[in-house]
Amino acid sequence: MTGSMSGDPDGRKPDFEKLLNVNEVWVMCFRAPRDNQWRLMGRFVGQNSFVGLRLFSRAFLNGEEHYHKQAESFARDWPETESFLSGASIKDYISDPVGDPYVPRL
Repeated sequence: MTGSMSGDPDGRKPDFEKLLNVNEVWVMCFRAPRDNQWRLMGRFVGQNSFVGLRLFSRAFLNGEEHYHKQAESFARDWPETESFLSGASIKDYISDPVGDPYVPRL
């Protein structure tokens, strides 16, 4: 399992991506088959507890601006009574075995 705290700027294709410039919005990336990819948008409510509430085809989200608008809409619609997790590293969200392809390994 892989996850990135900084989206996927270089195309390393993590399973989970924390989106930038929105508060704790994540996507679970279903990358296969290549011509029909999906993104499940949600938040972590606890470690290993991802709540995905919006499913989009990758083709629909195509383009950074549209992707960001959908993420902002998701964040606005999140129930005020529902808390969500905020962490400093991918391991705050997902327990081992998990790695961030953007964090160098020793």
